[in-house]
Amino acid sequence: MSIWHPSMFAFNGPANCAAPECYPGQAPVSPLGPGWEQDKWWFRGPDYRSELPSGDDAAVLPAGGSWTTEITCHKDYTTYGTLTTTPGEDEECCLYHSHLEGSEAQVKEGAAGCALGIADVTSPDDATMDNIVIFSIQATCVWTRETTFDIPSAMPACSGEWCICAWFWPSTYRTSSKLFGYISLNSLRMPTFQLYSMTGFYCKVDGAASTVRWGSPLQDAVYCADDSSKCVEGPRRAMYAFNTPNNTPEWDSTNPNAKRPAYGSTWGWTAGAQNDIFTGEVASSARSTNPSAEEGASVSSTSSGSAKTSDGAEGSTTLSSSEATGTSPSSSSATPSSSASAGSSTSSSSPSISTASMIAIPIMLLFAGWMFYRKWKAYQLSKKTAALVQRDEEIALKKTKRRRRKRKGERSEESSSEEER
Repeated sequence: MSIWHPSMFAFNGPANCAAPECYPGQAPVSPLGPGWEQDKWWFRGPDYRSELPSGDDAAVLPAGGSWTTEITCHKDYTTYGTLTTTPGEDEECCLYHSHLEGSEAQVKEGAAGCALGIADVTSPDDATMDNIVIFSIQATCVWTRETTFDIPSAMPACSGEWCICAWFWPSTYRTSSKLFGYISLNSLRMPTFQLYSMTGFYCKVDGAASTVRWGSPLQDAVYCADDSSKCVEGPRRAMYAFNTPNNTPEWDSTNPNAKRPAYGSTWGWTAGAQNDIFTGEVASSARSTNPSAEEGASVSSTSSGSAKTSDGAEGSTTLSSSEATGTSPSSSSATPSSSASAGSSTSSSSPSISTASMIAIPIMLLFAGWMFYRKWKAYQLSKKTAALVQRDEEIALKKTKRRRRKRKGERSEESSSEEER
């Protein structure tokens, strides 16, 4: 799944992305991971980070208002495509990720939700885990093609011509919907590891009245369904899950449907505009777009391959060396190893996939293929039946015409005989 807007990176798909992974219109929705290194999944990888939109196409976010975008699994289903779905119809977002079985309340309660984040920089190379703050939550996402996000009224204007924004979506088993119109993955409780999305786009704030920035440093959301006192408030990072590095250590790959990352109350999020993030300083008119220059941190590797910040602080709460230095994944190849060796409190190792899950996934795929084959056979049979019915109708019509002509001839002969007599 992905948002679709001309402001997004590689709106028409990356130039060097080949089928079957990147057939036209599908590329930005392919799963990110699991177990990928940061450079590969960050804003969907270097191919996407290198194909940027025009600044004129930046999405306009009205402070105190709302922004509506389209979310589907294929560009053709949007107003930018040729198969635009109708709002309110089943599967208006996608065949796999729209309405689920159960009541609407149950389905929306189990949805993973999605989020918008923003960094006050103009290049994705300057956006890091430490400067992208979540500013809006849509808790029932993915539910409709046209999805609206509320924008905080105190959102300040971007320092540059635009900001870097991102759309985040960590799928849950309840977000994988009716499979080929027959069965929901929710009823099978199949784990869905790979459905993690991060779509980058240019954005700008319109009508900004405040100059107060969001607070720093950003915090990580914590699973708190079992204890509300653990819920984190204020400016928070996005939830980076299933890849390296990640900041959702509560999730366990051996029990993938428990404590699964979601932008909902189970992880302390509230729906709508995140109005509690503005605790920072008054914005400066001349702001550096290089976080490393602002923070003055550096990373040095030891002879054993471990890493420390220049002040020697091990065991910090940073996620990776890219956060410690403020650099992007493309400029720091030591991100995963640095985070792991520094004793970070958040997990930076790739989640392992259990044996049961490795068995369940191919079974799910085989079942999906079988159901698709059944539907295809039914379609072929319906076509054949329709052709036979049409043929029978044509034969019946011809017979009727012949009977009418015969009766007309017989009546003509009778009339002639009567006249002769």
